[in-house]
This record gives sequence, structure tokens and C-alpha cells, in this order.
Amino acid sequence: DLTLDGASPFVVIGGTHAADFTVISNPTTPITAGDRSLFTIRFDPTATGLREATVSIANNDADEDPYNFNIQGTGVVTTAPTFTKVFAPDTIAPGDISTLTFTIDNTANTVVGFNLDFTDNLPAGVLVAPVPNASKTCKNGTITAAAGSGTITFTPDGAVAIGLTCTVSVDVTSAVVGAHLNTSGDLTSDLGNSGTASDTLTVISGDSLTFTKEFTDDPAIPGGTVTLVFTVTNADTLNDATDIAFSDNLDATLSGLMASSALVNTCGGMAGGFPTGNFDYSGGNVTAGGSCTISLVLDVPAGATAGSFPNTTSDLSATIAGLPVTSAPATDTLDVGTAGATAEETQKVIAEFMLNRANHILNNQPSLIDFVTGNNTNGGGPLGNLALDGNTESMNLAFATSRSKMLAAQSGPGSGLNPGIGPGVSSATSGGAPIANPLHSTPMMSFAPATQPGEAEAQLSGLDNNPAINPDTGETSTQENRQTAISTYSDDKTGNWDIWTEVYGSMASAGASESTLWVGYLGTHIFVSPDMLVGILGQLDWADETNSTVNSNADGVGWMIGPYVAGRIPGQNLYYEARAAWGRSDNDVSPIGTYTDGFETERWMALAKLEGAYEIGNLTIKPSARVTWYEETQESYTDTNAVFIPSQTISLGEFRFGPDFVWDILLDDGTLFQPSVGVAGVVNFGIQNNVASQGFALGDDDLRARFEAGFSATNPMGMILSATGFYDGVGINNYYSYGGSVRLTVPLN
Repeated sequence: DLTLDGASPFVVIGGTHAADFTVISNPTTPITAGDRSLFTIRFDPTATGLREATVSIANNDADEDPYNFNIQGTGVVTTAPTFTKVFAPDTIAPGDISTLTFTIDNTANTVVGFNLDFTDNLPAGVLVAPVPNASKTCKNGTITAAAGSGTITFTPDGAVAIGLTCTVSVDVTSAVVGAHLNTSGDLTSDLGNSGTASDTLTVISGDSLTFTKEFTDDPAIPGGTVTLVFTVTNADTLNDATDIAFSDNLDATLSGLMASSALVNTCGGMAGGFPTGNFDYSGGNVTAGGSCTISLVLDVPAGATAGSFPNTTSDLSATIAGLPVTSAPATDTLDVGTAGATAEETQKVIAEFMLNRANHILNNQPSLIDFVTGNNTNGGGPLGNLALDGNTESMNLAFATSRSKMLAAQSGPGSGLNPGIGPGVSSATSGGAPIANPLHSTPMMSFAPATQPGEAEAQLSGLDNNPAINPDTGETSTQENRQTAISTYSDDKTGNWDIWTEVYGSMASAGASESTLWVGYLGTHIFVSPDMLVGILGQLDWADETNSTVNSNADGVGWMIGPYVAGRIPGQNLYYEARAAWGRSDNDVSPIGTYTDGFETERWMALAKLEGAYEIGNLTIKPSARVTWYEETQESYTDTNAVFIPSQTISLGEFRFGPDFVWDILLDDGTLFQPSVGVAGVVNFGIQNNVASQGFALGDDDLRARFEAGFSATNPMGMILSATGFYDGVGINNYYSYGGSVRLTVPLN
């Protein structure tokens, strides 16, 4: 037997570069005759180039003790293998299979890469396939990839040969549409850390594309044209959609329907020749996350009948990331109406619209006399009123104010500008102290001639919050004060100015027509004498009208501006106002409901009004008379169907007369309740173009009645709840107009 008699590990390394060589496994001793014992020396050079050492083994062999031999190695530079991964294919349909392959590249090294090790946690929505088909070309190592799991591992004892590459592959799948970025953990080996590997798996479906169509300007008329727009949208944000194709059999939708030209094509590709009754399209493209459109002009056959015609395309086909995809057909309905209206029919619709708008405007005029009597300062707080209005059709939140209202609130009692008191009237006192909360909302006036300026006069709004009862008369102190109340104009208002705004709304029915108007006013004026003011007033109005008989509609926005004057007739409690205005309007009309055209008008109006007031106890009677004139000219134009619509002028005069009655009732809690009614006779005159209108029911010299009713309740805190309404048309067949509102006014202090 051979005995190694040196000290363990029995193998001694010496020589020039002994430190580069290390015994990592020792031989055994003794070694029987004919047997052997292995040992291992690792070469780990500390420098490049040739490295040398000697090996010496002490033993009991008589002629070879010690046993010596030389070893050498060459030091070279090494790097960690490169690490990559790829999904193949990298785009799949939901539920399809992609093979995920990891590649370890050791071609840069002249040494083996041992102890390969990595883990890959798949992104959410990506799983190992039901049949993983795990495989490798790397030496040794173990792949762990359980079906349905989200983790792939390769164990530490894998190896890659000198100058070669090896792979690890596993099949994966996903049912989640979208782009799934997958980044593995680090690959480590005895050659170093190779870092991570990344790739993206994209899952797409036919839902990635949406396909729609729309007849954008129907209803069309026989012999006319209509625009058809196709829209393709690509929901895939990573891949373009290419090779888009579809067809649309237009003739099958409506016999004779033809595509005559393409207005817009942002999809590219090629369309079939024009004109065509079967539109074929191919070769289109949509960028990732984008959309494109194709717009066609279609000729509607002259013999087409009115009706609705559903139109459906073929499926849309395309390619995304190398995969074929389809989208469901696009569908829309083509509406075909009757032929266009004649010039006379269009004029009738326009004339009716202008006449009914004129009647609405005349019914909704601001009271300029209130700025002379001081009624405009009634109610609210120093900054104005916040009001909530509602009726069966609408609800509005509004703010209303004027300069004089603000000044009246700021000046306080006794200033001549107190809210609820006419200009120049002192507030009432109780025991010498001013009443802080005057409740009377309308000035009391007498038909008797006014006293001369400067003379002592009764105070108008002196209402105790808790009025006492006179045992002799049975009347409250409030009622007794009113019995002696007369107007006063002791303050000179010359030079005072104001700016104000008001808004009105109403609706009316006349025959088959239903019309609506909203009008807003903005005015400013100055007192040129104690009894007269002059100003300028602008208005902006919106009107809409439909006629169910001919299926027509018209609407428009207009403006007017002009001067006004208001005042008191000297020596009388009679008041007057007058105004004139000129303006224009911009309108749309659809004579038969199948197309819409625009037209413009020029208009002017004049108004004059006389009003008085008479008080009997708690009742105020206010007779008035008003005359108005309104004229509007529609300018000529050519409609959609190349029909010339001549100009026309409508006019409407109105004389309105009658009294209003207002009662003042003071409740126990200090609330002033004021019910009111009014009746007016209305006579129209000078109505022009009534024959051309189709639904204007008023005629010259027709006398009709208009009734108004409402109430106002003002509590001691200054909050006002009021409701008003009117009904116009009593005595006229086939015509009525009504309007109304409920208002809650909150003082803004």
C-alpha cells in the first residue's frame, strides 16, 4: 500500500505563483495497490498570462518521496453572461399560448459559467400555461414552473459552456387584454451578476377596434345629399391597426342611394370608384390609441319616399401586431323627409314666429314709471335681492339690483331714499323714533293736486310693527295713517342717476303653435328735473316656436336699444313713460322639420304709457293706458334647397287699458300680505302679414281681455314671497297666452 505521510491535506503547492492554485479536495491515505485517490486543485489567477506552480506529495515510496510535478494555467478576463428574454409570439389573442424563452449568452468567455440561478415572477394576468412545456439547453439545473402559477425558477447548479449560449423555455398564457411588461429577477453565476431580463407580452382582441357610422345631416330630402361618416378607433395603445377593410351596400339600404365623393379620408387606404352604390374600402391604417374617419357625400334619389332606412356595413377587418382582428358592423339609420318647403310656406313660418315674438315682447315690458315713484327701491337688502323663481316649466336663481336700491338702503330712514318710500318721503315714526322696518311696498297716491314743494305732507309708509287699535274707530294706527297719506316731492332729484336690470319669461299657445320668450333689460337714466328722467335701455331676447301641424320650428336671439323718458305730470298724480328702440336678430328656421336655415331681421318699436293711482283705505286702484307699435323686417335669403325666400315685414300695434287693484293686509306677526288683481282690455291694430302667417290668431280691432292675479307677503325680516300670473286671450278664439312665477326674495345685507 502507498501511504501519504505528509501533513493533511498531503498535497503541498509551491513555486512562483503558488497563491493562484488552491487544493479544494484532498486525497485519501493509504492507497491500496492498484487503486487511486483523487484530489482537486482550483486555478484562480490573480493576473492574466501564464501562471506556474509546483505540487509536492510526501509518501512512503522509496524512490519517489516526495512525488513532485509542475502545474500551470493562463489567466484571462471574464464577464458575467448576458441575460435576455423574449415572448414568441409577443402578441396573442386572449387565452392563446406564447413561449417565454430566457437566453444565457457565454460567448464572450473562455471559461464555463457555473451555478446559474434566476427567478421570474410573471406580471399580473400572465400565468404558466396549462401545459408548461418547460425545456432547457443549459447543462444541469432544474426548471420549476407549475401550470397556472405566476413564477418560473431555474436552480443554482446550472451551467453554460465556454463560448456558447443556452436557453430555458416555458409556455405562458393570458386572458387579460393589454400590454404586460415582464422583468425577471437577476441571473447570478460564478462569473458574476448578469442583471435582469425584460420583454412585453401584448394581448389583443377584436374589441381593440371600434367601428361606427353616422348620417350627420339627415333627414335628407329626395334629390338632395347627405353626409355619411365612418369612424374607426384603435384602443390598442402600443400597436397600429393596419389593412383596415369593410364594405357598405348603400343601394340595398335605399334603391338608388349612391356615394358620389369622399369629403375626408384620414384612414388612408383605397376606396372604390365613384359614384358607387356599393362602397368598398381597404388598406386603411389607424395609429396606436388613435382614430380616423372617412366622410362620404351620398346622393339621395329624387324618387325616394319619406321614411327611415337602416344601413349596416360588413364586419371591419384589420391586422394588429401581426394578428387578424375583426370589429362588428357599424349601423345607423338614414332618415329621408319630404321635399323642401316653398318660399310661401317658409315665409308663413317666419311671419308667425316674428308676430308671436312681437306679442311676447309687448307683454313683457319693464315699468319705467316705478323709477319716478320710487317703487324700484322696494324690498331686498342694501346689495339687492337674491331670488328663486319657478313655474311648471323651469326654475331659476337670480340676482337683481340697481344703483338707487343700494343708495336707498345705505341712506337709512329719513333720508328721502328709504326702501319702500317714494323719493323725498320721510319714514314714519312711532313716538318720535323712526320705524326700522317699513313694510308698505307701494307708494300711496291721490288724484288731488300735489302741494307745493316744501310744504308739510303726510308720511307714506309709516306702519308700526305692532299697530294699536283706535277704540273710537276700530281701525289700526296703520289704517289711520293711510287715510291721511298723500304724495310728497319735497326733495329735488335733479342729477340723480341709476342703472338697473330686469328679466322676464313667458310662453303662449296660438292654434297649433307653441312659443316661448326670455327677455332681459339693462337700462340707465338721469333725472333732468324733479319730475322727469331720461335714459337709454338695451334688451337681449331669446324666442322659440314650434308648430305641430306643419312640423316647423323657429328660434332666434335678438337685441334692441334706444332712449326712454318717464315722469310725473306737474300738479297731478299722473305718471307717464315712453320709449323707442331699434335692433336686429339672428334666427334659425326649419319650415318642415327636415332642414334648417338661418335668417336675419331688422326691427324697431315705440311705446307710451299713462298711469295713476287712487287709494281707498287699504285698497289702491291703479288705472293705466298704454299704446305700443312693433315692426320687424325679415331680410331675403336663399335656403338649403336653393329656393329664394323674399324679404317680408310684419307689424303689430296694441292699445291696452284697465285698472289694477292692490290690498294691504297687515297680519298679527307683522307680515304685510298684499293680494292683487288686474284686468285689461287689449286691442290690436296695424297687424301686417297676418295672412302670410300660419298660426297668429290676433286680428285688427279684435278686443280681448287679459287677467292678472297674484300676491306678495313681506315678513319683518325683509324676506318677500310673491306669486304672479297672467292669462291673455279671453274673447279671442283659438288664442291664449299665459305666464307666471313664484319668487322668494332674500335681502342681501
